[in-house]
Amino acid sequence: GGEKVLMMNDGVIHRKTLTGDLSVIRFTSYAFDMSAFMAAASAVTLLPKDQTTQYLLNPSANDKYYQQSPYEYRAEVNQRFSEWTYSMVFALIALAVAGDARSHREARVNPLITAITISLFVRWLGFFAASKADEIPQYAYMVYGVPIVASAVAIWFIVSNRTLELPVTWADWMTNFASRIADSWNAFKLRLSRRGTSGQGVG
Repeated sequence: GGEKVLMMNDGVIHRKTLTGDLSVIRFTSYAFDMSAFMAAASAVTLLPKDQTTQYLLNPSANDKYYQQSPYEYRAEVNQRFSEWTYSMVFALIALAVAGDARSHREARVNPLITAITISLFVRWLGFFAASKADEIPQYAYMVYGVPIVASAVAIWFIVSNRTLELPVTWADWMTNFASRIADSWNAFKLRLSRRGTSGQGVG
């Protein structure tokens, strides 16, 4: 019928008994049932992230994982449909931060750093919403809301000819932090140069 067996001819089987002794069995023909291995292979469970989008939209009612965690399938669909929008969101943020070239001289933080910081914060909000949507379906609104709101804010800055900047407290903290790093690096280089000079003097 549909049974899967492995046929072996003219061989030897080594088996260890319960007492630890080794027994040797010689055979002319031997059939090994493969059904146990076939059942284990067919029992592989695919997680929502491993499924196709088509399957996620219409999962099988017999899918045991779907029966246990239906929200994870919906959350994965929402994440896939929203992820592609972030490339446009980041582009809009960059344009909003660029603003007027004259404002760059007055900015507390370099516009590139500002754009990266805001983009990372927006992306973190998206990841946070997606991780919560696995258990709380209401967070699905936030999965779509984060890129939509971020895009709307960036577009408003662009249309109104304003420059998108970090909050003053954030900008001051980043400026002070960068200054401390620069001072520490200069002090380190100065110590190295002094050691090199003193070493040459001793020689």
